[in-house]
Amino acid sequence: MFEWSKKYNIGVQIVDDEHKHLFDVIAEISQDLMAGRKSSDELDAALDDLLDYAKHHFVHEEALMAEKRVDSRHVKRQQMEHKSFFYDISKLRKRSTDDQIEDRYERLIQFVTAWLVFHTLRTDQQLGIQLREISQGRDPAEAYHLALGSEMSALLYRPIVEALIHLWSDASNRAAHLEAVVEELSKGLKDRAPLVDG
Repeated sequence: MFEWSKKYNIGVQIVDDEHKHLFDVIAEISQDLMAGRKSSDELDAALDDLLDYAKHHFVHEEALMAEKRVDSRHVKRQQMEHKSFFYDISKLRKRSTDDQIEDRYERLIQFVTAWLVFHTLRTDQQLGIQLREISQGRDPAEAYHLALGSEMSALLYRPIVEALIHLWSDASNRAAHLEAVVEELSKGLKDRAPLVDG
């Protein structure tokens, strides 16, 4: 599990507090899962609460970006990532309903953790840079380019790489699942194809 540290803060108190809370909730769900303390319904409710809080957090981030006039290219990226998070979670939840409860929630929590680690330590770090630059009087477009060109802290490399590995693994598993579905559908279509007289 990823453990939150102050070194991952972006420098905006409300955003940093909400990030920490998200990871605390993930840790609590993981501990309950490993200890076998919750039923499937209770884990579903806990995951729903986590997703509700993530939605609340994303709304705060987007309102802050509008208030501080963050460059629209970064705002669009944030909005796209926020939407993709909920889309991916909904697809993952539907696909894993037949799995054992431990496997199902472990996969969901690993995905949520990896996604949030990558988003928080990469996209939101760039947001923090832009907000600092804008507060010092820089134009939002200039702040955006400075954030894109900034060196990533060496402290962030390991958690980001680990998050990318988990996300890549999840994407590979989903691709394999889709390939199996397509193959099954193709096989069914071939079996139903009408015979043509030659």
